[in-house]
Amino acid sequence: MSMQQRQGLLRTTVLVAGITSVGTLLGFIRDLIIARYFGASGETDAFLIAWTIPETAGPLVMEGSMLLLLMPLFARELEEKGSLREFVGRSLVPITTILLLCTVTIALTAPWLVEALAPGLAMPELATRSVRTTALTVVFLGLCGYTMAALRARHVFGITATVYTAYNIGIIGAILCLQGRLGVYSAAFGVAVGSALMLLVQLPSYLRHIGPPALRLRPDRELLASLVAFVPLSLFTLGRQAQVYIERFLGSSLDPGAISHLNYAAKVGQVPMLLASMVAVVAFPSVARTAVAGRLEDLRRMIHRYARVMAVLILPAMAFLIIAASEMVGVLFERGAFGPADTAATASILRIYALGLLGQTLVNIAVLPLFSIRHLRPTAWYPGRAALAGLVVTLVVSLAALPFLGVQGLAAGNAAGISVLALLLLRGTDKYIGLLDVGAMRAVVLRALLAAGAAAACCFALIQFLAARTAALLALSLGALVMGVLYLAAGRLLGISEIEELIGSARERWRRDRGDALHPPPPVLMYHSIARMDEDLNHVCVSPERFAQQLDWLHRNGLRGVSIRELCQARERGAASRLVGLTFDDGYQDFLTSALPILERYGFTATLFIVAGLLGGENEWDDGPRLPLLNTDELREVRARGIEIGSHGLSHVRLTGLDHATLRREVQDSRELLSGLLGEPVGGFCYPYGSLDVPAIRAVQEAGYAYGCGVKVPSASVSMFSLPRTHVGERDGHLRLTVKRHLYGPYAQTVGRHR
Repeated sequence: MSMQQRQGLLRTTVLVAGITSVGTLLGFIRDLIIARYFGASGETDAFLIAWTIPETAGPLVMEGSMLLLLMPLFARELEEKGSLREFVGRSLVPITTILLLCTVTIALTAPWLVEALAPGLAMPELATRSVRTTALTVVFLGLCGYTMAALRARHVFGITATVYTAYNIGIIGAILCLQGRLGVYSAAFGVAVGSALMLLVQLPSYLRHIGPPALRLRPDRELLASLVAFVPLSLFTLGRQAQVYIERFLGSSLDPGAISHLNYAAKVGQVPMLLASMVAVVAFPSVARTAVAGRLEDLRRMIHRYARVMAVLILPAMAFLIIAASEMVGVLFERGAFGPADTAATASILRIYALGLLGQTLVNIAVLPLFSIRHLRPTAWYPGRAALAGLVVTLVVSLAALPFLGVQGLAAGNAAGISVLALLLLRGTDKYIGLLDVGAMRAVVLRALLAAGAAAACCFALIQFLAARTAALLALSLGALVMGVLYLAAGRLLGISEIEELIGSARERWRRDRGDALHPPPPVLMYHSIARMDEDLNHVCVSPERFAQQLDWLHRNGLRGVSIRELCQARERGAASRLVGLTFDDGYQDFLTSALPILERYGFTATLFIVAGLLGGENEWDDGPRLPLLNTDELREVRARGIEIGSHGLSHVRLTGLDHATLRREVQDSRELLSGLLGEPVGGFCYPYGSLDVPAIRAVQEAGYAYGCGVKVPSASVSMFSLPRTHVGERDGHLRLTVKRHLYGPYAQTVGRHR
């Protein structure tokens, strides 16, 4: 994965995480309200048994199995047809019918479900009534998951991140309005209301991006066959969720409030998982489409990168939870009916829960390719088998630890089970698909663990010192700040590359905000043919003599010509102030014979954009004189001499207005062809004639390119996939080049040939 792709992932992840954090904050407020009004008692235990229904339905029919099932199907539909309306029309009715049947079944069997989940519960009647109400969440969450999968397949992430805000608003509103009359049952009613709001908040965006479906009442055989894949997905999801069942089943035999303490600790422990979950959310559409297209090498790099980044981010959070558990729980919950004894019990559980956070993070990443590559059939069942193995570990450890540790033993079983599941999924990913370098992964985890441990050891004493003398919230805030600084410093000393990139990116942003950095767009010069031409009606030729003069001017002004890839990498390091990108469109034979020797004389590199389907041919798209193009052997020689190779399409046609199939062929097939010829992924694309629109840019992104070059690009539209360039011609001497250099931004947007 290129630096630009990682930044795109990071920006989208931060956006989604920012929106989701509002919902998470409201979730905390929800839990604070529940703790204040109802504390940790037999009533809250009864409510939490009912809350098991949406807790199971969420990962099963919304964020988990439903998403894992539908995303590859949606990706394939978009890959083949460019639209989801037909698929939605034939799939929505049967899926809704199944969800309604499940809702009715849960409502009718509520008494038996309560007895099975918590046989020692103090208030089973309240739990049964609450279960019947929360059963409605199955149909609402299922349809919410369906719309989320469709929107995310279209790379619409913002509105789907607002669902948890709607959910918690519904719960909070119901409690505040009805708790005086209904008691804790008001929370169960609010859960049903909130799940309905989750669906309603997405409908306007869904209709705008997907459109109203042409519903088919007759079941679609192809869809029903594909729903068979839901079985292994459900097995995996239920295997993970059953850890909660074990906790509540065994916890129901302990003192009243034990289940509530487990729940409060789990809520705090899940906060660091927000970023990991958002990375998985943002990454999954790209992972699925990469898998559907069969680009296994790209898939390998994506998964390996995601796993390393998330391990580096989650370990300091895990360490901080362990050293600051008492202070965090006290600040969040200790008020009203939630007393100091509840704080101590919840904090002791939280410290043990935190040990399983790395496992939870790696599970979210490692499972993505296993469910995305459907043609490798053993992989579909492997996650389910791994989840069952993790569940067995959870049960055995919980039963063994319960007599000695009490409720903390249940948390130990949870942490052990999820960690074993993560190891099994990583092993399966490597075994079936070969996507992870386990040795490299182990090394980065050990270094990050050492850095986090050193930072936590220093911060523990600081937090204890401050908590005894100031407000706990201030102690936590200062402790978190110091922990972050120490972790980054230790990570740099230990050579963790992800931390180096994070610091470099922050430094670049700070410089950019101060006005010291090179502002986008980056300076890029655009050439075509380096040859003498008496009549050059299209202005594509620069004579070798003039070209040498232009490079000499760059050299004497302290500038160095480089490829786009090198230019972008240097900008991320803040080291691009004396660099200029050099590009050559079309792939003319004279690049090898005329341009390359002059480039090598000055120690310059460049990017050469090739019309992949015309290797060894001529510029047949032009009306002017015919010029020969590089053949395959010549192309390999150019690459061997240090020139970056990019794609200029398959046949040099304008991309604007093309249908989906033709656009995909020009963009993706050209990349695959060139990558196969060169034995390495091609990272750059150049839009023929500078012709680009939103579908063309999206096609370049989805095909796996790191950047795209145009010509005239409005300032508001400049991005890594729409980089403007400055045309350079035969008439450009020293004076004209000086003007273009200093007026680059405006010039790039107003002049230049569309080649």
